[in-house]
Amino acid sequence: MAIYSRGSNDYIGQNLNKKWSDIVDLTDVLPVLTTYPTADPSKIGKKFMYRGIEWKYFSKEELIDMSLVGFPPGFPAPVSDTPDVSNILNVVDGKISLHFSKLDVYDAHVQIYGNSDGTVPKIEIDFLFLRKVFMPNRLTNSLSDNNNNGKKTAVYIYSVAPVSANVTAIRNAALLYTLEDYGTRKSFNFATNDNNKFNISAEVLNDFFKQLPSTTKTATLDVRGATGAATCTPSIAQAKGYTVITT
Repeated sequence: MAIYSRGSNDYIGQNLNKKWSDIVDLTDVLPVLTTYPTADPSKIGKKFMYRGIEWKYFSKEELIDMSLVGFPPGFPAPVSDTPDVSNILNVVDGKISLHFSKLDVYDAHVQIYGNSDGTVPKIEIDFLFLRKVFMPNRLTNSLSDNNNNGKKTAVYIYSVAPVSANVTAIRNAALLYTLEDYGTRKSFNFATNDNNKFNISAEVLNDFFKQLPSTTKTATLDVRGATGAATCTPSIAQAKGYTVITT
């Protein structure tokens, strides 16, 4: 079955004599992955679709060119180099009624509003989709000369409704190497309102700490907005140079 857009010369009612042989072979499309792709050096150069976006397994040279330093050859990443903040959230179960994001000269903000029907979605936070705004050679705003070549120094992820999401994974936090305190503000903050909490286990937080790059800057991680904050292992991040606030 083929579906054509209204107004095209193939739309039913405009051209009923289209030959089936003229229709693109739908079996010749890119493979679609339904689970998060992992690095595979044997597939360097191959493309696929994931979350509606075209991805590719990159070579070492391509990774360096994209400022994805430290990732192994065969690392899969979206081909598009356009930062889309909304893609930082991968909804793996359920849906989010409203999700608002913005970038300003210093910070990246992601605000998550829960579902009006009371259901709590499961999401993954993937910093790969914010990589461009953290890279020194990929500027994204007109005020870049005023702030460390446009690199973002802080990330704020807000929960704006009671337990608005279950965060099941945090991915590619190694890209957050520009984090540093700006004045009295935190470098990274799981922020909440009305004593709300993100459902983020201690295991997910510890994995986040393990992914983070080492830092020589004054960088503070505030994870009090996560349910697993009290039982996580802040020493993992502290050993890398971070100050961690859990209580």
